[in-house]
Amino acid sequence: MEFIFSSVLWLLPVTFIPLIFHIINNRKFKTIEFGAIRFVNVLKSDSVKNINLINIFLLLIRMLIILFLILAISRPTLKSSLNSAFYDPTSSIVGVLIDDTYSNFSKDIHDEQAKRFNNLLASIIKEYSPSTNLRIVSANKNLVYDGLIEKFNINDLQLIHNYQASYLVDLIEEYFDESKQIYENGDLYIFSDLDADFFKGIDQIEWWNTTFFNTFNEKKRPVIKSITTDNRVILPNEPFTVKVDVYSSNPYESINAYLYLDDMKLVKNVSLYKGMNSIEFNGLFESRGDFNIVAELEIEESIISDKYYSRLKILPEIKACLCDIYDAGLRNFLTLAVNSISEDKVVSLQNCNSNYSNLMKYDVVFSEIPNNDSGLYDFERYVEAGGHLIWFPNTDKNQALIDFSFFDNRLNFSENSIVVTKNDILNKNLFKEVFSGAKESDLFKVNRFLGLPLDESSMIETSRLNSLWNRRFYNEGLIDVVGVSLNLSDSDFPVKASFIPFVYYVLTSKDKRDSEFTSISENPLNATYLKDYKSPIMIIGESGYKEKVRNNSNKVYLGNIKNPGNYVIKYQDMLLKQLVVNTDSTETVFDKLPDDVIIQNFKNVAIFDYTDSFYETVKNRIRGTEVWRVFMLISILLLILESFLAGFFEKRL
Repeated sequence: MEFIFSSVLWLLPVTFIPLIFHIINNRKFKTIEFGAIRFVNVLKSDSVKNINLINIFLLLIRMLIILFLILAISRPTLKSSLNSAFYDPTSSIVGVLIDDTYSNFSKDIHDEQAKRFNNLLASIIKEYSPSTNLRIVSANKNLVYDGLIEKFNINDLQLIHNYQASYLVDLIEEYFDESKQIYENGDLYIFSDLDADFFKGIDQIEWWNTTFFNTFNEKKRPVIKSITTDNRVILPNEPFTVKVDVYSSNPYESINAYLYLDDMKLVKNVSLYKGMNSIEFNGLFESRGDFNIVAELEIEESIISDKYYSRLKILPEIKACLCDIYDAGLRNFLTLAVNSISEDKVVSLQNCNSNYSNLMKYDVVFSEIPNNDSGLYDFERYVEAGGHLIWFPNTDKNQALIDFSFFDNRLNFSENSIVVTKNDILNKNLFKEVFSGAKESDLFKVNRFLGLPLDESSMIETSRLNSLWNRRFYNEGLIDVVGVSLNLSDSDFPVKASFIPFVYYVLTSKDKRDSEFTSISENPLNATYLKDYKSPIMIIGESGYKEKVRNNSNKVYLGNIKNPGNYVIKYQDMLLKQLVVNTDSTETVFDKLPDDVIIQNFKNVAIFDYTDSFYETVKNRIRGTEVWRVFMLISILLLILESFLAGFFEKRL
């Protein structure tokens, strides 16, 4: 026998209270005159022995009443099967968790999967008593039903296809963890395609009797995972290649892949293998600007995939200048890096001064971080007007003063030597385009640097204490503050192979401001950052989507976006950001989790395919049955017996 509230058993000594009272009462003496005839008669009466026996019997009954009351409060349980006469349905909960994420419930298999889910659910609940508690949760709709089985109408289970990713551990923690504090038994049924990503972060689940139903649908059509281009910036009249990655659960001899580059339509007829496939398209633009990219697939004259969205930036030649740079090392290394890049006619470099009218002739301005207010106003106007300012430290100066209206910090040089590793690169695009090819984990060494604030604008950190590079967008412009000196006595970064790609990235990545790529998710972390803009901010998308954001911070939540597409964020009539929203890539590639991994993480588990029979397994499971009602009934019967005996013998005596 087990007890739900075992701590109540500490009250068991209370059972002996009637015995203690009995002993105390027997120690009391009553004074009677010696010559009383009644006293003599009592001494002679044989009924004294009977009275003692009755009192002892009543004492035992009272002790048993208290004992059974304590046991009833502690909620004792016995093990029994579902079809046992002792089984109590009100002490059990049946949980149903439906994986209706994109990989298991996409638009092309929605109807068939909905029928599967309904059939499975109907088969499960008919095996339980109508008074059993039922809780249904879906990854997309969250809590669908919570109540008794007898009040549930299966026609109310209306699931819709969606593009979201979700995780099993989050759903269990939010909707099922507290059940083990309330119920004695829990049977959890999970409908899932058993995609490994759905189980991310899962750890030992011990209390539930868990049953998995593998609902993977073999008829699932190919899906587009990503669209990529060359890492370098694409110039007008320069051919480029767009690669469309497609994942397919089955082989196909012939499909049509469409790629729309704004008004340009490209088509390819290809065969698909099971697994990942790449389809390449060649394109060319004659003019500069931002261009939409959309891809979709067709089989037998029917579009079978959801569209995948991207954007492409075509840049003209970038005009850059060195503005009032007096540090010889900084000037020399920047000139060498830009000249090597200029062989591809991407960047031209000249000298300039900090006068506003002169600065406005250039797309990018390299300069030293100033140590006084001189020229700050012209720099600020330049950035506000859409310029790109890149500040480096001058090691001949002991400190630097940054006194922009959005960057108010007095910075001092740190003399601590540090090694920057791959783990210190915070920006994934920076890592991919500059440092991913490095063979060693250590990238470069720094002996002296400016410790910049470590915040959301940081691109490279220093052991989670400071930042070596902060990038902030300011109105229509961009400012990069680099804390690494290009003097070889302070850093070996200028002679590393990654330095020229670094300069190239800094010069050509301003377009990253214009488009931000994100996935559909209700996760609170699914947000974008905007600085210095107050409410109301509007998110506007295709098909008339509009969302007014009441923004009280620099973070704009994107979790209400439910469909892929191109979106923009505006403040009044000012365009702040362009968003490209797609299905999470983890939902487009299927990787089944091995059964032995599931068994390791779930203590009481069974795994079935959708068509398998599971009824015997459900019926024969051993469950805990509460018997507190039995103990409460015994207490009541004993109380009635005690009252009857006490009243009866009181009259006799």
